[in-house]
Amino acid sequence: MASKRETLNSNQEQGASIQPKCKYCKKDVSNYLQFSPLFCPFCGAVVDDKNAGDRAKERNILTGRAPWKQKWSILIPIMSILVMTGVTLLVLITVITVIVSNNPDLITSPEELETLIMDILNQPYTTALLSVVEISLIIFPLVFLKKYYKSVKDRFLLLGWRPYFFHPRGNAPLDGLKKLGRELGIGFVLAFALLGVAICVEFLNGLMWNSIIEIPDDMNLGISPNTLPEMIALVASMLLIVGPTEELLFRGYTQQGLEDRQGAVKAIVITALLFTAVHVMPSFIPTPLTLYLFLPYFTISIFISYIYHLTGNLNIMIFMHGIYDSILVVGLFLEGKGAFVASDVISYGGLFAALGIMIFLVASHVYPSCERKPAPLV
Repeated sequence: MASKRETLNSNQEQGASIQPKCKYCKKDVSNYLQFSPLFCPFCGAVVDDKNAGDRAKERNILTGRAPWKQKWSILIPIMSILVMTGVTLLVLITVITVIVSNNPDLITSPEELETLIMDILNQPYTTALLSVVEISLIIFPLVFLKKYYKSVKDRFLLLGWRPYFFHPRGNAPLDGLKKLGRELGIGFVLAFALLGVAICVEFLNGLMWNSIIEIPDDMNLGISPNTLPEMIALVASMLLIVGPTEELLFRGYTQQGLEDRQGAVKAIVITALLFTAVHVMPSFIPTPLTLYLFLPYFTISIFISYIYHLTGNLNIMIFMHGIYDSILVVGLFLEGKGAFVASDVISYGGLFAALGIMIFLVASHVYPSCERKPAPLV
């Protein structure tokens, strides 16, 4: 059996081309080559691209830490939010220009033009189409992560997305299908727990602000479908665009990067503030209503971020987020058809909240706390 010194010499020869400092976190890794010849033990990044094969890199993505610096965990999301807001404004300006060019008389009637624009914005199909703009939220992170991995798939893996099929580790299709069903089910249950939390917060928020702010009745028109096709379009946009893009940016990029360096509490709070900003800032609503919307979105993000802290599973967060938004859309559709009254649902908020607490307890046992730690020495 080779001695420890011989093993050290062998690993040092194998990693002779490796720089003594990690090119990402800039820490000295030379003393750790005997234990971890391929990965930085501090940030988990690949330090020997020549010898680290695809499976080794994928293993690092599953167990290592976010290699990007703390400042980029905040600056990249801010830039993404500003770009998305700018693109949304550009789309709206284009729509207004087309409307005015087709009907020049509207220029002399600002009130009529405003009414027409609001009618267009409050259409469910408009909301579904505008949700495509949210794809811009993940452009900056994906471009930035190119410095670590050239493959787009690797960059998604680094953000926390996990494929169920054609996995780099060669999992059988049946195993992937079982995992997909299990995580989809967990996301579905968590979505209802999140609904309970949202109902309770919305009720308390209403008590706090109703005497101060006049809440308009048409706040949810944009996501209130009147027909089945409108509902399907909105649900599809929530499941396929809104849930994945927002979770990849806020949980996969922002929270993961901050939690590795600032700890869970600061990471969750900062992520929640950015998440709230992307929902409140582009809504073009008066300032008092912006304050009214702050608490519900902030609380929802705290809930999602804490579950992500417990599980470390971004796929579940994507399912939970998309299903939660879809439940709201379906609920508004059924309410519009007279299937129930919103006040009846609020009365069950405590029951949903109790379910949320139970889910927390179950999740903490099924998925032990996944605090970001240095990559294991191999």
